[in-house]
Amino acid sequence: MELNEALKELRVRAGLTQKQIADMLSLDRSSYSYYETSKSLPTVTSLKRLSTLYGVSMDTMMGGHRDKLEEEIASSVPMQAFATSGQDVREILLAAHNMDKESFEAFVRSTLQPHND
Repeated sequence: MELNEALKELRVRAGLTQKQIADMLSLDRSSYSYYETSKSLPTVTSLKRLSTLYGVSMDTMMGGHRDKLEEEIASSVPMQAFATSGQDVREILLAAHNMDKESFEAFVRSTLQPHND
């Protein structure tokens, strides 16, 4: 699987728009769309941020096999949160993406926990 295909697959499965990802990366939507169409490559910094956001390795995004990507998606705490949450939670997760990987995963896990209010 090529990088552009992985980026699109992850974004769509997370229920996010190109605009949302572009905003997170401080890009315009058309610049991000170039990543998904192989017209441009993301910077290493952008790849790291996307890797943390989706909870999959950069190696897998950059050319892993589809079954490896599926395996990482299945065990990804952030992808579980995206799949089971509404748009409001997706926006919160996008806003929190600058945390280090461990803090971000802990934050995401807390969004998956039932709250007794």
